[in-house]
Amino acid sequence: MSLIAKRQDCDAREDGFTLLELLVAFAILAVGLTAILAAFSQGLQRARDDRQEAAARGLAASLMSQTLVTWDPESSSGSANGYDWQVTLSPFGDASDVAAWQARAREVRVTVQWADRGGTRRIALSSLRLAPAPTP
Repeated sequence: MSLIAKRQDCDAREDGFTLLELLVAFAILAVGLTAILAAFSQGLQRARDDRQEAAARGLAASLMSQTLVTWDPESSSGSANGYDWQVTLSPFGDASDVAAWQARAREVRVTVQWADRGGTRRIALSSLRLAPAPTP
């Protein structure tokens, strides 16, 4: 075999990639992109969940503030922007506590719930509200 023929034979083997090398490269690329897209999708889902929970906490805090300022009936409920809420006021302490205190204590409980991915999520806030004891 001549030197020119050996040179052409060597060049032919070094040009480009084989089909097997291309398939392996595409498989690695597909696995990598799948992992990146899954992580991105999971991050978006967490951001949406956090945004919903922040809105629910804001609604609960607003309802709590409103209830602590004004005396509403024993219980009230409603719905706003896909969030269902309930506010309950109940006496706090037993009979001996109520007789001994110079103020009337009420527990205020605010519950907000919303639908999330086929389930229901819920948060609740509670606080005590003091008011002057009723005069006999």
